[in-house]
Amino acid sequence: MQLKLGTEKIALAVSITGIICLFFAQNFFPAERLAIGEIEKAKAGISFETKGRINNLGETEKTLSFELYDGNKIFAIKFNPTAEERKTARENKFVKITGKKEFNGKKPEIVIEKIIPLEPGQGQG
Repeated sequence: MQLKLGTEKIALAVSITGIICLFFAQNFFPAERLAIGEIEKAKAGISFETKGRINNLGETEKTLSFELYDGNKIFAIKFNPTAEERKTARENKFVKITGKKEFNGKKPEIVIEKIIPLEPGQGQG
């Protein structure tokens, strides 16, 4: 019984340490910057940031969706957007987003984590 209790404490300590390390790694290692054309070739599930112009904005109570364009285009969706993110999507044509590549059926899409407004000149490159 004593050995089992000690093993459980070690397992718990290692798990908590791992979660803390992941938290710090996420904040200290920025997402990879990719152009939209590069996202199509990237692996599913990777985190990245990209810039582009919003086309065809659609909104529901719990989502924002649009086509992100930088010469290439990809569908992007934000679940549970904040009021600020809704305002940014409505008022700014150029945005920087962080997100993950996922698939909707066979088509790649971006599941957005964060939407940041850009000035028109910042939308390229």
